[in-house]
Amino acid sequence: MKKMYYLFFPICLLSSLHARENPRFEQHQREILSVQECYGLVLESYQNKNWNKVIEQAFILLEEYPTTAFAQDVLFYLAVSYFELEEYEKANEFFSSYLKKQMTPKFFEEAFMYKFKIAEKYRTGTKKAILGLKWVPARQEALDIYEELISTLPNHELTAQSLFAKAELLARGKDYKESIETYQSLIQQFPKHFLAIRSYVEIGRVYLIQSQKEYANQDFLELATINLHRISASFPSDEAIHEVEDMLLSMQEVYAKDLYEIALFYHRKNQPNAAYLYYKRILTAYPATLIAKKAEKKMADLHLSAEEERHA
Repeated sequence: MKKMYYLFFPICLLSSLHARENPRFEQHQREILSVQECYGLVLESYQNKNWNKVIEQAFILLEEYPTTAFAQDVLFYLAVSYFELEEYEKANEFFSSYLKKQMTPKFFEEAFMYKFKIAEKYRTGTKKAILGLKWVPARQEALDIYEELISTLPNHELTAQSLFAKAELLARGKDYKESIETYQSLIQQFPKHFLAIRSYVEIGRVYLIQSQKEYANQDFLELATINLHRISASFPSDEAIHEVEDMLLSMQEVYAKDLYEIALFYHRKNQPNAAYLYYKRILTAYPATLIAKKAEKKMADLHLSAEEERHA
């Protein structure tokens, strides 16, 4: 009898330890909740903003009842919970899974709103983990989400915002050509939107940046002038026109300064006719610039005769 007792005791002990170390074993030992009860626990935890509990209950439902309509809806709550816990990669993955599971998801617009928020987090500096070890910028992830929104919701407010954010991110990454094209797409798709006005301003800013990098390229000045004409025609009374004008003037200062340096070179070399020619070009092409005032003063210092001025 004693031998049987000693044999029985270790088996019970091992069984107890197995249950304690394996929560899934313990779960199966108790009565499985119905899908409605599982879903109710998910909703209750969601309403209480107990995000970790939502995730726990959601995974139980997904494991026990994967083919039910409840399993499809619970993906949304799971994604929101990860978003609130700032695990944006997982959140985006589950929002994508949720949107693909149904033809007309109940939280269709809300899911895309969250996706946009995730892209904005990435755009404004939130990084992602690589293999849980290294944190790196998530620029491409943001661009991918914006593109998903643009292609899925062509006439939605989120698309206007996504186009603008995408263009800004491209400009920051020095993808100037694609950035301008994206701003122009926004203007074309949403011509009366306030972001269309801001797009004209940002196009002017990109041209200004490019002009500062490529001094000899006059194309940027011409394109910026066209951009000013377009915003003036589309929004004639908007104050943003002054912003575009100021940036155009800054560009003119860049090109005027280039001519001014050449004029000074000839001035120092005692070649007044050549210097006069460049000073005059500044006054003709860029009369509103500060450099033009300097050029005018330098011209007076040359003391050329009227005949010499005519031949310059």
